[in-house]
Amino acid sequence: MAVKPNALPADPQAVDAARSAPPIQVDPVSPPPPPQPVDVATQAQLVAEHQGAEVRRDVSGREYREARPKHWDYVSYDDQHHPMLYNPTREDFVFHYYFDGGYRDVFVPAGGQVVLNLDVRAVFPYTAVSPSYVAVGSFYGGGVPPVVYNNVTAHVVSVNRDVAVNRVVLVGHDDNAPNGQQDIFMLNDSTLAHGQIVDGRNGGTVNIATTQDLPGVGPVENGANVVNAALTTPIRHGLPMRWIVTAVGVATAGILFVIGWFWRHPRGRALPWHGTRTARWTGR
Repeated sequence: MAVKPNALPADPQAVDAARSAPPIQVDPVSPPPPPQPVDVATQAQLVAEHQGAEVRRDVSGREYREARPKHWDYVSYDDQHHPMLYNPTREDFVFHYYFDGGYRDVFVPAGGQVVLNLDVRAVFPYTAVSPSYVAVGSFYGGGVPPVVYNNVTAHVVSVNRDVAVNRVVLVGHDDNAPNGQQDIFMLNDSTLAHGQIVDGRNGGTVNIATTQDLPGVGPVENGANVVNAALTTPIRHGLPMRWIVTAVGVATAGILFVIGWFWRHPRGRALPWHGTRTARWTGR
C-alpha cells in the first residue's frame, strides 16, 4: 500500500496560533520574494544530503539524492474559498508551485499565515522547503474541491506492477503529452504522476508512466519508486508453510553464527561519532 508521507511535526498549540495569525494577502502570480533569496531545488538537495538520502536514478539514468519529504497538513480556506497556508513550525518555509505559465515561490514565515487570492478552478501541487525540511502537498482554487478517487489500483507501466493507493487527486490533462501520459494526478497528495485514468471511480484503476516525488522540483522517474516504497503484489503466492519455517530457521541460525563469530573475534573499538552539519538557506 502506498501511503501519504508523515505529517510535518508541530505542537498543537503552535498549530492553533498559526491558524489564528493575521493573514497576509498574496497575489499568486507575483508573490513578494522571501527576505533572503532561496533556490528551492538547491535547498531540497541540501536537506537530502543532511538526511543521508540514498542515491537514485531518474528516467535519463542520471544519479541524484532526494530528500524524504513530509506532508504539509497546514492548509485551510477562507470565506472566499482562497487557500490559506499557515506555518506552525519554528522555521520559515518557501512554497514552490506552478501557476499561470510559470513556477512561483511564496514565503510563509514561522508562525505566520498567507492567503493566496486565487480564484482559478484548479489543483496546485507544491514542494515546500525550509533550512531543515522538505514538505509536499497541494491546494485548490476557485472554491471547487478537486475530483478524488479513493482506494485505487495504480499500475506502474515501466515495471508491470500494481500498487494500492489510498487517494488519487486529478490535477489536469495535457493533450500534447504522449499517449498514456496525458492525465496528471497526485498520489496520496504527495507524488505528482503522469499517466492514464483507466477507470475513474473509487476502487478504480490508473496507469502510471512517470512520477515526481517533489512536485515541480524533483527529477522525473519512471514510477518504480512508488513500487519500491510499497509493494502490494507478493513475489510468489502459496509457498508451503514448511518452506517458510525452514527459511526462518536457517536465517536465525546464520544470524546467531555471525554474532558468535564477532564475539570471539573482536575488531577493536567503535568508530567515533561525527556530528552532522545543519542545512542552510542557499541560492543567493
